[in-house]
Amino acid sequence: RSVGASMLEAGIEPDVVTYGNLILCAQMANNQSLAQELAERSKCKGYLKSVLWSIRSAGLDGKLEKAIEEFRLIKFGISPEVDTKAYNIILDACCSNKDVDRALEFFEDMEKKGVKRNRITFNTMMKGYCILGQVEQLQDMMDRMRKSGHEPDRASFTCLLGCFVRKLDLENAWRVFYEIDRLGFVADSHIVAIMMRLSSNSQTAHEAEKALSILDRPDVVPCLDVCAMKAALEACVCAKAYERLDRIISGYMRRRSEFKGCAYLFGLLIKGCKTLGSTRRAWEIWSIMLEEIGAPTEVVLGCMIDALIEGYEIEDALALFHEWKGSVKCDTITYSMLMKGFARIFDANRALELFRTMQANGVPRNHIVYTSLLTACSRAGFIDHAERILLDMRQDGCSPNAITYSVMINGHCQAGNMSAAVELMQSMTEAGMRPDCVIYNTLLGGCVRHSEWDLADTLLADMEKKAIAHSNITISTIVRMWSRRGCLENAIKTVYDALGESSACDPAGRRVPTSIVDAQVGSELLGACIHNGAYERAFEIFQDFKKWPNFDGPNGHAYNTIITGLVKYGNLHEGVRIAEESIELLRVGYRSRNTVDKSTMVQLFRALRKAELIEELGKPLYDKLVSVNFSVDETWISC
Repeated sequence: RSVGASMLEAGIEPDVVTYGNLILCAQMANNQSLAQELAERSKCKGYLKSVLWSIRSAGLDGKLEKAIEEFRLIKFGISPEVDTKAYNIILDACCSNKDVDRALEFFEDMEKKGVKRNRITFNTMMKGYCILGQVEQLQDMMDRMRKSGHEPDRASFTCLLGCFVRKLDLENAWRVFYEIDRLGFVADSHIVAIMMRLSSNSQTAHEAEKALSILDRPDVVPCLDVCAMKAALEACVCAKAYERLDRIISGYMRRRSEFKGCAYLFGLLIKGCKTLGSTRRAWEIWSIMLEEIGAPTEVVLGCMIDALIEGYEIEDALALFHEWKGSVKCDTITYSMLMKGFARIFDANRALELFRTMQANGVPRNHIVYTSLLTACSRAGFIDHAERILLDMRQDGCSPNAITYSVMINGHCQAGNMSAAVELMQSMTEAGMRPDCVIYNTLLGGCVRHSEWDLADTLLADMEKKAIAHSNITISTIVRMWSRRGCLENAIKTVYDALGESSACDPAGRRVPTSIVDAQVGSELLGACIHNGAYERAFEIFQDFKKWPNFDGPNGHAYNTIITGLVKYGNLHEGVRIAEESIELLRVGYRSRNTVDKSTMVQLFRALRKAELIEELGKPLYDKLVSVNFSVDETWISC
């Protein structure tokens, strides 16, 4: 706007090319009113190109009838190329506004008037069918394209791929993707975005991983395009693809000057940092956001608060809330996040205070708020308070659901009131809710905590009778139970039996992998071996981890457990080797779930000093820890 105004003030009338560029800039900035104003001003000069810009602008602004009205004013026959371009623009306006029937009328009109159709014409029609998910019509248009002498290009196959993903026809989507590969088309930002949506919509971790793997190709750089980066961030967060997520965020940080971010993108970046467990990087994104858009939206503020709470930085989250609550609307979701934070640190008093603030400010309370508050009270041992809140919840029109009962049952289990916990499960059944795996896991956890072995056996028999499938939490709890009962072989059998059942049937009857035995289960089994003095067995199982199907470990807890066990067993060389293995997993630059605790390293170095192995093993290990910015102390390697 300022450039155009400056030209007019200087007595310089923009020519058609300048007007076209100004209109294009306005459209790219999503300022359709300015684009329309410039188009109207340029039309008085009688330039056909300006009319075409006006049609395009009206279409982008959702004013299809205006676009068609402008199109009717064009005098055809000046140039075959211009005629085709004009029709392609009106086709795009119709398809973008989901009026493919009208687009088809113009498409057929081209043949009647002898206007030549080109590849863009057919691709535009295919885009319209893709938007509506009309895959058969899209394939018919591709056939017509071939018959007209135009071979489908990357854009054509991208439309077909997008349509199959939109229809959740993943088998045909993969068929098209492999055809794109076979034809040698590079996966551009549109294909990357579609494949990321395919990953997010996949029914299994295996299918999701297969789609995500295209991010590992050297010619795929999602952070070059905002749409591709958004889709990649969402898919990687959903699949917890840590290393890929780290690459995308690092790529954005390197290239951020090349494009302007938006609130939604900043929210996703902060959510990605939360997934990586890096509040430091979340703060960096927050600072960039303030620099570029001035203030957070409600969603971005919520993402940042959630990231801080996930990192147990509750005080910082609360300070941020108070800093922005006057200018950014803080709704029920924001309050529930803070409530969740207080629950994580067992601070029932501040959770209750925040709840009273919500009541005073008229902020609606929902199941999430009440569940977070009940969790805070239950974890802090305020069972009486939790019972009163349950009554308030009913009076507020929120009937207790399965999660509510789970929280209350957990509170009684924590307090050792196992009979009260079982009674609550019975009340739940009487209320018409079927206790699920989560409820049974909670009760089993209570049994293990308080050595209620008979009740645990009864609950497991009940799960089998009711055909309630075990989860990773169930397996972990059973392993811990057998460990506490001194039956290590039963614990090992439980895990390997579950590994033997590590596939299931999808709706089409195909065998697909599942991930019931995960890093948590593996860590629990290692702990059981160490607890029962079976150090060699623990080491054997740790080495066997990497062969387990669909296993997502070892995690930091597993590394801590095995290193501690090797130190106790006296196998320091192997302990150092495992520690170095964990260090290599930290080189991606974030506090991942593979992080070994500092206390474990202190224990390892103490043992190395006692065995006089500091020079041989301690100093090389120390240097590697320093190289990944691990918090070290020089006293570890002092003789």
